[in-house]
Amino acid sequence: MTVATRELLRLEGLGRRFGGLRALRDIDLGVREGEIMGLIGPNGAGKTTLVSVVSGQIAASEGRVSFGGDDVTGLAAHRRARAGIGRTFQNVRLFAEETVLDNVKTGAYLLGRSGVIEAMLRLPRQRTDEREIGAAAIDALQLVGLADRALAPAGELSTGEQRLAELAKAAAMRPRLLFLDEPAAGLNPTEEARLAETIQTLSTRMTLVVIEHHLDLVMSLCDRVAVLDFGRLICVGTPDEVRSDPGVIAAYLGPDPAREG
Repeated sequence: MTVATRELLRLEGLGRRFGGLRALRDIDLGVREGEIMGLIGPNGAGKTTLVSVVSGQIAASEGRVSFGGDDVTGLAAHRRARAGIGRTFQNVRLFAEETVLDNVKTGAYLLGRSGVIEAMLRLPRQRTDEREIGAAAIDALQLVGLADRALAPAGELSTGEQRLAELAKAAAMRPRLLFLDEPAAGLNPTEEARLAETIQTLSTRMTLVVIEHHLDLVMSLCDRVAVLDFGRLICVGTPDEVRSDPGVIAAYLGPDPAREG
């Protein structure tokens, strides 16, 4: 775990409405540069919605998103990605017939600087882009421990390896901040242990926010944990502070009948 002080991401009064439903409301949260933050909450708490709003796939209904000291609230998703905000998704998004390396290269496409004409004519800048994207993809595969599977079809990977390939695809963009949305979904204990080691390795390169239902994984990995419930932020603290917080206990376990009345 790291000791981080300077904020990389700051959310102020962030909210999102879907018609009459308020999926997020009044979220005030900072993510410190270099830390691993956990984001947890019961099903439907708004975790994935929050990630989608911060990364730009969904627009905020109110509030502000600041990244690296700049207001990015109005930026489109691709511009936020260029600024250094990355994410993975709950469902694996790999092309089964393509090699692992080619899949990971798709995560680095925003590193390119050439335009359509340059690409069609294979001009020097296009060739330079291809070399840089390839190098970024190989580096990302080495980072997650999949370099030996680079030329295998993605469809041949195990579930755990597919999850690692997704991490590599996101890391190939070289983000400053990476959201990992349910990275342990469907993994067995051995695969989960390998994932935990990989997340620790990624944290040497970038700031991470881990959204997970596997609480043991979150509590063992994260410097701090933020808890959402019904779209509200109810607790932010160290794993020990979150474990003992009455509001968190109530959100996960329900009210204690012994305390009522």
